[in-house]
Amino acid sequence: MPRITKPKADEPIRLVTTKTGEHRYEVVLTVSPPGERRRQVRRRFATLKEARAAVDHTRDAVRGGRFTPSSTVTLDQLVEQWLATRRDIRPVSREGYGQVLKPITTQHGDRRVQSISRAEVERWVASWPTTGGVRGKGISHRSIVYTLQALRQVFDFGVSQGLLPKSPVDGVKPPRRTAEDHTEFRVWTVAELGKFVKAADADPLAAAWRLTCCGLRRSEVLGMDWRAVDLDQGTVRVEAGRVVARETHTTTVDAPKSAASRREVPVEALQPGTVKILREEWLRQGRPTAGLVVINGAGEPVHPDAYGSRFRALCKDSGVPEVRLHSVRHCIATALHEAGEAPAAVARLLGHEVNTHLTFYVTSSDESARRAAERFGKVLAGGAHAV
Repeated sequence: MPRITKPKADEPIRLVTTKTGEHRYEVVLTVSPPGERRRQVRRRFATLKEARAAVDHTRDAVRGGRFTPSSTVTLDQLVEQWLATRRDIRPVSREGYGQVLKPITTQHGDRRVQSISRAEVERWVASWPTTGGVRGKGISHRSIVYTLQALRQVFDFGVSQGLLPKSPVDGVKPPRRTAEDHTEFRVWTVAELGKFVKAADADPLAAAWRLTCCGLRRSEVLGMDWRAVDLDQGTVRVEAGRVVARETHTTTVDAPKSAASRREVPVEALQPGTVKILREEWLRQGRPTAGLVVINGAGEPVHPDAYGSRFRALCKDSGVPEVRLHSVRHCIATALHEAGEAPAAVARLLGHEVNTHLTFYVTSSDESARRAAERFGKVLAGGAHAV
């Protein structure tokens, strides 16, 4: 019979016998700070050496503020808890986060968050280009970045709640972008924008297209209320957005996308003739004092998806390249940037932050690079002549 080593009297370890007659070393250790309600951890080990190592490790973690008690919280539950705390964003944004995280929770939602390691997260990210989507298909580099950002926020929330000593997403990076990840982002020229406006003025939704071509987001156009329209001053105020919930396909009017989105837009100054078209729509609707500006012939709100479909049809009808609806904003941003307007002023006009404006909205091209090179060449030539 093997010799049984007993723990010392001052150790938080006791020798116990299981129902099957086996000897185990049970650690009973207080981990709560002095003055707080006593909280203990209790674990059993096959050897005294393992039990002592666990005591040392736990005490060291408690002293360093890294100790987290054992928890059965799953990834599904953590995501749900995190989304419930995101009262600072619009419901549609919360739904968007849920959709982004759905492929992960579908595959790993039942896992205890404390059992998920960084190495495992690294394997997840490595698989996303081929199997990261909802139906097991790969997702784009852009989607990988968004998904990783969302997952990082979820685990950071777990750390803040004392469930984890450290996030397993810390240090995890998205894969390097390849040539296939770089898709050409087409932006209209000012001439193409003008061509679209001319054709769109004959459309039943002419007033809506004018607002779009003044840089308003789709949600801002479809959520515009007559109370926010000043026909005398030629301005509109962005105070709401109408968005679609992808789960139910229903729409709702909510606050604008961000604080920067709340703004006054001088639509007549941007697109001369816009007030005339807005006034015609106002008269057609019976001079309303309130209500949505953009409605169809039956007096019903235009669905965002229908608006997008109509935009693509108008692109074809007007003979301009089919671009994303949102890229109209990029067209205006790029044109004003190349005209020398201050980034802060343009960002204010379009309703976003300056860093967002410069990073995502100002579009470069081979043509703009050629013009810049020509201007520099003229400057250089002028300097050489001066010498």
